[in-house]
Amino acid sequence: MRKYILILLIIALGACSSNKDITGIYKSNFADLGFFITKLELRKDSTLRYNFDGDLIHQELNGKYTFKNDNLYLLFDKEKDSIGEEELLAGNYNNYDMRNEDGISFHKKYLFKNYRLFVYGKENKLIKRSRYYSGRKRYLFFGPTWSKKKYYLKKKNI
Repeated sequence: MRKYILILLIIALGACSSNKDITGIYKSNFADLGFFITKLELRKDSTLRYNFDGDLIHQELNGKYTFKNDNLYLLFDKEKDSIGEEELLAGNYNNYDMRNEDGISFHKKYLFKNYRLFVYGKENKLIKRSRYYSGRKRYLFFGPTWSKKKYYLKKKNI
């Protein structure tokens, strides 16, 4: 009887663990600094499409991603220094430096948590909050209209 309970317990614990499905479309939860929206499409074949739109900026990049230890590493097809004039005008360029961590080369890094992607900054520090424009004044009649809010990319349900 004890063997059956042990086997049942092992099967139950094995069923609790699940593979994380990170594929899908992710979008910013609000416009960063009042202008900039990031949209990221992760496909099952480890390719990606990255869109960054804002005031006068439009970036549309393709590349590959690697997922390891709850970190998502983005590697874009275009290198920073190999950009022609046509690609620059079309928005097919990146300003991200190539970095390396645990043998993985990448341009941009995200933390995957609760089906949300939290971005890392240039110093490899997690960016938890970002500025956004609010129509409300901080105090009753005066004060700034800029506030800080938790910033992440949220998975869209299609």
